[in-house]
Order: sequence, then C-alpha cells, then structure tokens
Amino acid sequence: MSPMPDRNHHHRDWPIRWQLSAFYAGLLVMILGVLGLALYLQLQQFLITDAEDRLSRQVKLALRRTLPDLEGVRQKIGGAAFAKYLDSGDALRKIGATTLVSEFNARDSHVAIYNLAGELVLEGNRAPDVPAWPVPSADQLKSGTSSIGVVASGQRRVVLLVIPFPFGNQVIGTLAMSASLEGPDAILAAFRLYLALGMALAALVGITAGAWLTRRTLRPLDQVASTAAAIAAGDLSRRVGMAGRHNEIGKVAAAFDAMVAQLEAALRTQRRFVADASHELRTPLTALNGMTEMLLLSADQGDPAARQRLLRQIRAELARLTRLVAELLELSRLDTAPQTQCVDVDLTALACDMVVAARVAHPDRVLHEPEGTAVIVSGDADRLRQVMLNLIDNALKYTQPGGHVCVSVTAQAGWAELSVSDNGEGIAPEALPHIFDRFYRADKSRARTPVNT
Repeated sequence: MSPMPDRNHHHRDWPIRWQLSAFYAGLLVMILGVLGLALYLQLQQFLITDAEDRLSRQVKLALRRTLPDLEGVRQKIGGAAFAKYLDSGDALRKIGATTLVSEFNARDSHVAIYNLAGELVLEGNRAPDVPAWPVPSADQLKSGTSSIGVVASGQRRVVLLVIPFPFGNQVIGTLAMSASLEGPDAILAAFRLYLALGMALAALVGITAGAWLTRRTLRPLDQVASTAAAIAAGDLSRRVGMAGRHNEIGKVAAAFDAMVAQLEAALRTQRRFVADASHELRTPLTALNGMTEMLLLSADQGDPAARQRLLRQIRAELARLTRLVAELLELSRLDTAPQTQCVDVDLTALACDMVVAARVAHPDRVLHEPEGTAVIVSGDADRLRQVMLNLIDNALKYTQPGGHVCVSVTAQAGWAELSVSDNGEGIAPEALPHIFDRFYRADKSRARTPVNT
C-alpha cells in the first residue's frame, strides 16, 4: 500500500520566486486589511456617534421651543385646568403635532410621543415604501431616563432616541425619535467595496512586483544552478563569475567558485598522482617481468652467480614495490583516520640518526649533522622521522655529488625549528607557493624521482 502524499508540503516544491511573491502579496494584503479594518471601525464609530449627537441636539432644541407654548397655555387656562389638560394627553398631541412631528417627521426620521402610561399618543406619518420604525420597550418608556442606541429595523439600521418630555419639575410623557442610518451605512458600504478592491489590487501588485523582484534577485542563483549542472557534466572550467557583487548572492557565488577551483585542483592533483603512481609502479613491475622472463628462458645458463644476481634484483624491485604500496596505503590511512602518539622526543638526537642513515645511502655528498644541546618536543617519533627523511632525501637528490647538506635544530620562544639547507639547484620562484601542495612536482619531467614536499 503506497503512502498518501503529504499535501501540506506541496507548497515547498513551488519555485522560490513564487513562494516569495505569495509571501509579499499575502503580507501586503494582511497589512492593508488590518489597517483598513481599523479605519473602518473608527469611521463607523464616528458616523454613528455623529448621528446620535446631531439627533440629540436637534430634539433638545425642539423640546426647549415647546416649553413656552405650554407655559402660555397654563397661564391662559389656570393651574387646575392645566393639570387636567396635561393628564388628558391633549397637550402632548397638540404640542407634538404643531412642533415635533411637523419638524422631524420625514422619510429618514420618525417621531412618536407616549404618555406616562406608555400609550402612544401621537406619531408621524410613515411613507408606504419605508419599513416600520422601531418601538421603544416598556422599560424605556417607564424608566424616566434618556437612552440612545442603534437598533435594527428590517434591512436597515436606525438610531433610536428615547427621552422624557419634561415640563417644569415633572415629566408629562416620553418622546421617541428615530433617524435612519442609510447615509452612514452607504458610506461604510462604499468603504468596504473600496477596501476589497484595494486588497485585490494590493495582491495583484504584490504578486507582480514580487515575481519581478525575486526573478531579478534570484537570477544569479539560476546562473549558479546552470554552472553547477555544467560542472556535474564534467566541465570543471566553468565558473559563476560574480566578482563585482558584494551581497549575499555574490558571497555564495564566490564561495562556489572557490569550492570548484579547489575541486578542480584536487582532481588535477589526483590525476597527476595516479599518473605518477602508475609510472612508479610500472618501473618495478616492468623490471620484475623482464627478470622473471630471463629466469624462465634460462638466461643465467645455469650459472648460480647469475641466478643469484637476478634474484637479488628481483628482491630489490619487490622491496621498492612494497615500499611504494605501503606509502600509498599510509597516505590513504592518514587521510581517513590520522592517529598520532605524542611522546617526548629529542629532536636533535632524532635528526642525528637520520643524518647517519642518509650518509650510508649517499656517500658522495657532505652531510652536516645538527650541533648543540638536546631539543625536547612532544610529538610522534615515527612521523617526525618520516618528515626528516623526506626533507633530507629531497635535499640530497637535488644536490650534485660533492655538495653540502646541512641539518640544524634550534629552540626559541617555546618552539623547535628543524632546518635542512643545501647548495643544490634550489626551487624555482613560481613553484614556491605550491611546495606544500600534495603530490606537487616542481620538475614534472623527472617522473622517476618524485619530490616529496
């Protein structure tokens, strides 16, 4: 049964330019949406508050204009009759009809007057195509306090103001004033539309600009990818070549070029080493093949001395072949898991031993051993012996017979210094930077006498 694909990770397979474009667009839309929502809520609060304040001011001004009319009626008919006049509701109907209803009743507003019992005394006319206006609750009518708020009336919103109708120190009724919020809601609807269009435009701009910007920014990475593909196909001479760039991509390109250069150098060195090793191994193998062929053909003609000479030569070539193989194996082992056993070593005494051994192999050169007191270092004696042997052997190989090779050991500032000098042909200036490169050969024509540096 095959595993189900992980849909949550499909976006990771998108090209980076599209991921960044989607991120830019999403971020832009989110910022615009948050700012737009905050502005929308502020605008809605401002419009509603403004409508409520405007309605409250207008109603309070209208109420103050009705009070002189009621005072004139009281003075005209007297106190007792006026009290009866108030209780009958005639005052509310008359004053409301002549002032409040006539002034405030319109298509987008409505006035209703209630007596102290909560009964409707008078209300303005409603147009046929206008939905019913909201009715105050019984608690609002009997509380004797003012209240204002936004209520729903069908498909629209309405500001409902409920305020006591005062006269002197007494309340003679309740006024309910309603005003439609169709105008503010139309503004808010237009704002929502513009906000949605703006977010869509921001998404389009974010994707377009993000794709263009990321394509322009990531174009060098495409060049790196194509160069890497060419290198993988075998063209190690290819380079990205962005030396003029100093940003992150330029640094990546420079590091990539440096890595490829090192890889090319390593492969070139490896090929040279394989060629050199093949040549070095071919020489003893050819000699062994020739001498064994001579033995098989009885070239010694039964002479024991000749047979012994051939056998000694075969043994010498086998020893040389064994040494070459051992050196290659040792080099491979050091590359994979170098292990050293550090002990106290007398570097002066060790150098003297190497000089004595070298004199036996090269009696025609003058070899000077180190002088002075013992110089004790912490190191691997076998590795140090191998290093000294290579240095001394190289110096002897490139020194003509009768030449001088001097070995010295000194100690200074906590360090030990081993120096091998000669009066031979020396090293060419152009080869000096490479003397510590593995398998480097200063004189490439001398294939049979490799220089170990």
